[in-house]
Amino acid sequence: MNNSPIQELFLLETLETIFDASIYLYLIDGKKLFFKTNKDGGYTETGYKLEFNSEINKKSIYNFIKGYFTYSIKWYGLPRFNSPGYLNQEDFESIILEVNKEIKDLKKEGLKTANHFTDFLESQSLDPRPLGDSKYSWQANCPFSGGSHFMMISTETNTFGCGWCKKKGDQKALKDYLTKKMILCKLF
Repeated sequence: MNNSPIQELFLLETLETIFDASIYLYLIDGKKLFFKTNKDGGYTETGYKLEFNSEINKKSIYNFIKGYFTYSIKWYGLPRFNSPGYLNQEDFESIILEVNKEIKDLKKEGLKTANHFTDFLESQSLDPRPLGDSKYSWQANCPFSGGSHFMMISTETNTFGCGWCKKKGDQKALKDYLTKKMILCKLF
């Protein structure tokens, strides 16, 4: 068993989620991204699966963190800068500007993939909109939850999926569900 000490590189502290939780980002052993919610706490993996495989320098760390924010923004929202580490506030603000531009550009591309499925979702008042991950990634209000959260939509395969409700399918499956729901509402 390897008992060598963990090599950590503190990258920066951000404030994330609606609760402004302090997130301290670390590169551990020069490979994986971890976070702590306080300086003295334990490490937690970020869920960002990409490993860092470059020489540690400003440009490579910048691009690695940019990739992480691009990945995490859809789950945690836009982070805010709190304190510097290897990256400073200027680096952070530049990363966020680039990430926002890429998302905006992908949403614009996504609008070009609107089709009969997004038209159907719109006709059901489910508010379909491009997500900004890829040109085919959309989201819409989830009808299985009464619209309390969103479901993912693919305009490439014309399918939907809701991880919370554990539902997925195509336009026909969604139409069948909504038709049954409407019939039941009329009965009661």
